[in-house]
Amino acid sequence: ALGEIGIEVAGFGGNTLQVSGLPASIPVDQPVAFMRELLDELLHEVAPGKRFAFERLAKLLARKAAQPTKASLQEAHPLLDELFLCELPYCAADGRPTLSEISLQELARRFSGGREGR
Repeated sequence: ALGEIGIEVAGFGGNTLQVSGLPASIPVDQPVAFMRELLDELLHEVAPGKRFAFERLAKLLARKAAQPTKASLQEAHPLLDELFLCELPYCAADGRPTLSEISLQELARRFSGGREGR
């Protein structure tokens, strides 16, 4: 299952594992911390099952890969198109909202600084 998501692990003797590959989205300067978090997540999870473990791993990878970046409008449009193809586009894998809807009236109120009648 780990190989399916880009994590290459092999036994190295005793209680030691050799990690020879991580997904490109994982910051290279944090591989040990990532693997500890991943193992902790898997070892302390209550619900058993391969599918559940795979979902937990996918969520962890998504969280790690979600680095705040600035995108141009040309980059943002395809990302938004992909977002709205998702089954649940309004929340991330961990349940946090991906976007907020704000009415034109609310935008005007926020940017007028209380000077709506001027």
